[in-house]
Formats: sequence, C-alpha cells, structure tokens
Amino acid sequence: MESLIQYSGYFVVALCAIGTLLYKRYKFLGREKLIQQIQLEKTPYLGLRKLALEMTPTQLGIDVEHGKYIVYGIIYDLGLPDICMTIAAYKTGDASLYTSLGGGILGGIKQEKIRNAVNGFIECGQTLVSYGIQVTNIDQLPKNGYANFYFLTSDGTCLLTEQIKNLEHGSSPFTSLFTQGDNLINQLRMDINID
Repeated sequence: MESLIQYSGYFVVALCAIGTLLYKRYKFLGREKLIQQIQLEKTPYLGLRKLALEMTPTQLGIDVEHGKYIVYGIIYDLGLPDICMTIAAYKTGDASLYTSLGGGILGGIKQEKIRNAVNGFIECGQTLVSYGIQVTNIDQLPKNGYANFYFLTSDGTCLLTEQIKNLEHGSSPFTSLFTQGDNLINQLRMDINID
C-alpha cells in the first residue's frame, strides 16, 4: 500500500512537471505571437493593405461597361518566414509593394517597365479568376509558405490561395500568375535603383 502511495506521489510530481513545461512553452509561443502582432500594428502595413483591397474602379478612374466582368486589380500576399509581403497592382498600371516590417515601394506607375509588368499580371489574372472563390473577409493574411491572390473584379473580390513551393516548382496551374507577380516585384525593386 505504501509503494502505491509512493508511486502515486511520483506520478503527481511528474504530471505537474510536464504541465509546467507545457504551460511555459505555450505561454512563450503565445507571447512571441503577441509580440509579432504588436510589431505588425506599429507599421502602416495593415492600413495600406486594407486600402489596396478596398479600392474601387471608380476611385481608380476605370470605366466598367455594364454587365462586363473584368479584373481591375490584384492584391498578391506572400506569407514568408517572419514577414508578409503584399503587392497591389491595378489595371491603370499602378503598383505598390508593402511589407509587414514597414518597408515598401509606392506608386510604381511612373516607369513603363512597371506598367508593362502590371498589365501582364492583370491579363494573366483575368484568365485565372474563375478558379478563385468569392470572399467578403479580406483581413486574413496568408500562412507561412502560402500565397494569396485577391482578384478585385467588377463583381466583387475573389481569392485564390496556393502553396509557394508549388508555384515555384511549376506544379501549380497558377504558376504563370506567380511568374508574372515575380516579374512585377523585380521591376519594382529595379525602380528603386533607378531613382
């Protein structure tokens, strides 16, 4: 009987130790996530992204024929380790890049190469928009390793999500869109070096 009580005591001590370790681990992970959220809120990233996603054809000066279905913009989010990057591109030829760390490039419309890259991106998006799903919640950032393509259309917003590794390796039917988006990112980056 004493050995049963002794083993029960060891069991309780072991259970408490495991519980304490698990609590500290989850508390630490929760604190890390909270720190990332606070850092994200200190940058203009979420506000700029929201503005980009809520842009209308009228605000952009785009006339949409009644009954015509067009993609007038694509908001492209990349979920990377420790950072989220968003590219906003519109049928007007304008493009911007924002990062959750606070950096970015605004107003890429001034360079012809950027306007051409935007047009290729939007045209490619027009061919793939039918694969997207209609959404009203635009606040969700992509998980690490995923890309979100929000198609701004004359009939609402559609979302297409894909793993970045599938896009990079060409095993996704949306690789062409990823390639066009990558070209746009490169043109925006080169624009920094031009100025």
